[in-house]
Amino acid sequence: MISTPGCCSFCLEEGSIDRPFQDTFGVSACFSCKRSREGLELITKTFAREEYLLKDVDLNVLPYLSKSNPHKSGWAPMKLYLKFQVEDAAIVRHGSLHNVCNIKAKKEEEARAREEKKRKREGSCLPFSLSRRTEGGVVARDDKAQQIRKRMRAVLVTDGCPSASENAGIHRHEFKTIGSEAGIKHQKCSCGFVMECEEL
Repeated sequence: MISTPGCCSFCLEEGSIDRPFQDTFGVSACFSCKRSREGLELITKTFAREEYLLKDVDLNVLPYLSKSNPHKSGWAPMKLYLKFQVEDAAIVRHGSLHNVCNIKAKKEEEARAREEKKRKREGSCLPFSLSRRTEGGVVARDDKAQQIRKRMRAVLVTDGCPSASENAGIHRHEFKTIGSEAGIKHQKCSCGFVMECEEL
């Protein structure tokens, strides 16, 4: 970059230098170059930490612009860093930007493996859908929560009912009121199942 006082280092235009930008980052850039040139974008501290895997120690040595937080005015001001300076810090820390990509991919794979391990450990208690292949090659979706509900319904309907085994496990309760006290109704089925209901 050519550094002529009062000139843009990129397009050599005179007089339209962004002074706060130059004072903070030490880069002479006009307003149009600042918007259009790769590497002159401003990025947040959070983005720099997540995308370039930098720590606060790495970012503390870099210059930054402080702006009020657009999400909530009472929060701490945002720290905006110059992208190419953040990339240089990432290269110093990790060796190259390619290494940063490899480390991120490895971390994502490890997170997926942890999630899969957790899912397997929790077993059938998770209410997520599983995919399985059918004979025709079509993917069928089994909702685990729905399967659990069906099993529970079957237990509630057939459990303890002598007539359930007679009708291949199908029994419909037919309740008769057997008593009432303090606003609670007691109902009984012919299979012996007793239920309490609140009177409205």
